[in-house]
Amino acid sequence: MNLQQLHNNFSISEQISLEDIATLAASGVTTIICNRPDGEEPNQITCLEIKTTAEANGINFVHIPVPGRDIPAEALEKFINIISENDSKIHAYCRTGTRSSIFWQLSQQ
Repeated sequence: MNLQQLHNNFSISEQISLEDIATLAASGVTTIICNRPDGEEPNQITCLEIKTTAEANGINFVHIPVPGRDIPAEALEKFINIISENDSKIHAYCRTGTRSSIFWQLSQQ
């Protein structure tokens, strides 16, 4: 996992593995946001698999899937609500980290 810290309590990366979740938990992450739709690539880990493993590690899981870089207003509003209601560490991921980075940039405007 190529983790990029965008703020004290917010990081992004490309698609995470099930093993990465324990690393995120150990670093204090309490919420994972997935910005990928299921089935975007063959053999992609499903959101249910990530959610199940995250919850087993005491991490909340939020799915805000967006195909491509065009972020709908409803998705951005949900993202903003999650990060504004949460003072602890959040990690967001997508296929390459770009969509999660765009979400962050838009939420800071």
